Amino acid sequence: MNDTNTIAIAHHNLMEMGGAEGVGMNVIEALQDQYDVTLLTLTHPDFTKLNSYYNTEVDEHAIEVQQIGLVTPTLYEQTKSLHLLKNAFVSRLMASRADQFDMVFCTYNELSLAGRSLQYIHMPQFRRWTNGGADSTLLSVYDELCKGIEGFDTEQISTNHLLANSEWTADVTEQTYGVRPQVVYPPVDTDGFVDTPWDEREDGFVSVGRIGPKKNVLRTIKIVAALHDRGHDVHLHIVGPPHGEEYIESVEAAADQHEFVHLEGILSRKELVDLICTHKYGIHGKNHEHFGMAVAELAAAGTIPFVPDGGGQREIVNERAELLYEAKNDAVEKIDHVLSTPELQSELTSTTENVKERFGRRRFQRIICDIVEDQFNESE
Repeated sequence: MNDTNTIAIAHHNLMEMGGAEGVGMNVIEALQDQYDVTLLTLTHPDFTKLNSYYNTEVDEHAIEVQQIGLVTPTLYEQTKSLHLLKNAFVSRLMASRADQFDMVFCTYNELSLAGRSLQYIHMPQFRRWTNGGADSTLLSVYDELCKGIEGFDTEQISTNHLLANSEWTADVTEQTYGVRPQVVYPPVDTDGFVDTPWDEREDGFVSVGRIGPKKNVLRTIKIVAALHDRGHDVHLHIVGPPHGEEYIESVEAAADQHEFVHLEGILSRKELVDLICTHKYGIHGKNHEHFGMAVAELAAAGTIPFVPDGGGQREIVNERAELLYEAKNDAVEKIDHVLSTPELQSELTSTTENVKERFGRRRFQRIICDIVEDQFNESE
């Protein structure tokens, strides 16, 4: 361990266990043996659970965990819906500790921090403040309160070394702060995926993600139902946790209408990998996905993933027009064409090795180590 270089990893709550938290865990794993690492967080993480979930090897004895401020897990949960207010408090708390470290690495979006800082942006969280502001008086008051708490300073943010999870997110960040981040695709866990021969796979779709309105699960069901009506003997597996009681009831009702729609809910990692690797197609429903870890996993498993034509997910499928859809009818037409054209299917499939090279975890950790080393070398 290099005792002269101390790094704070700033992440509000690793136990949210989303894509951003996967980035946080992989950054910690990449740096824990080379630097004196401290995790600045609001809640104390369960590293056993996190390592199992992300297939990481973070050693909780090799790092220090500092639960910042007086924010308890209960209070954090109560303010979760006030996204900007929560992040403003986090930024202020992080800033109060920043001068204790040689570097602060924010793995959950941008913060107004002085000094040497790396900031990994999943989506610019303060972009509304630089884009015309709020559209109501009440929201304007809320924004000004959050700005004051955060100490919002676009110059501080723009002079830090910014990273982004996709070229699309980099575009949005550049429009927001006037500087373009370095794109480092997030770490996709490709372990366990196998390139099952195409003719041994089922003629079905797998959709992975929270079962909520933003994922457009009802639209996905309608797309597969329309393909079924066109004579394609396909089925759909919907995998993920419920998000919104009313919406999940609608999804359950829609699934009950079709014997070829299977609402799987939450699966173990092994169950998920086995399911994806034994099916030919994947489908994602969220418009303007910032990157799309689920899409990358679908590609890693050798499926042909169809995605909305917006966001960073376009980059995962190499912006192939055949795999990008605007709305339900467009999706049906394009997927129908692919399902009806065997030679095109062969052209559109990815190999696990290809996805590992583009998006794999080891690639991500290697790049992160190089960036951190370069930042320290620049100041010598």
